[in-house]
Amino acid sequence: MPSSATPDVVLDTAVTGTTRILEDALATGVKKLVITENAASLAAMGDYWKDKTIAETIQHLTREDAFKPSASGFDVYTISKGLSDLTARNFKRDQPDFDVAFIYPSLIFGPG
Repeated sequence: MPSSATPDVVLDTAVTGTTRILEDALATGVKKLVITENAASLAAMGDYWKDKTIAETIQHLTREDAFKPSASGFDVYTISKGLSDLTARNFKRDQPDFDVAFIYPSLIFGPG
């Protein structure tokens, strides 16, 4: 998570990068794609400590939330992941023959 980048840069990079990958995969004939996301993309961090189910229907934080004075760098990061996820889901909706699977590990160990 870049600490010196503005929310605009972090959010735009996440959405643009996801869009480019999906468009390039489709253009080159890829038929199936597995996207490894991050559990942080599913909900605000505070929601994980509440007695509630985190599911596909969860309301993502919005781009506007990243610009609130109370938004931390980690908030901006999780919002960028949520927007990236939403971008991929919308792409899948618009391309029904493009098979996309999503994996949401909560923690990844190891290099790189």
